[in-house]
Amino acid sequence: MVQVRIASAQDSKAIGSIIRGESLHFLVEPDGEDAQRFYAALEPDAIEKSMTEPSRCYFVAEEGNKVIGMIMTRDNNYVSQFFVAAQYQGRGIGARLWRLALHNAVSTGAAGEFKVDSSLVAKPVYERLGFVAVGEPTVRSGFKFIPMRRPAASAA
Repeated sequence: MVQVRIASAQDSKAIGSIIRGESLHFLVEPDGEDAQRFYAALEPDAIEKSMTEPSRCYFVAEEGNKVIGMIMTRDNNYVSQFFVAAQYQGRGIGARLWRLALHNAVSTGAAGEFKVDSSLVAKPVYERLGFVAVGEPTVRSGFKFIPMRRPAASAA
């Protein structure tokens, strides 16, 4: 049975591993300089440090004792990282993580409007969650993405 919960420092290694496993979907040059900086930010110590930032909220999905998905939001209005391990995709795990992150933001007074720079592969997922594209595909700092926004009134 899949559970979703607030992430802890003990989840940092698994979080980094999940993100690394999905990174080919959004890195322009997986061996490039920008990618190397990105991968350094996925080391357990770097993720643990990021978890202490008051503007960031990390949540994980786990099955048994294995972390299989994660979402990290910033400032209760930006989806910074959102990944489900490939073998668990298509089972509603991402939707559950999203609902937890959204509920957390709204319960702390946020309006519920969110932005994300989505990989092109993840665009349909975000659309199912109420996001709409607000720009053209863009490349910046080694990442290829499409800017998207979810109005506060969107169903989720």
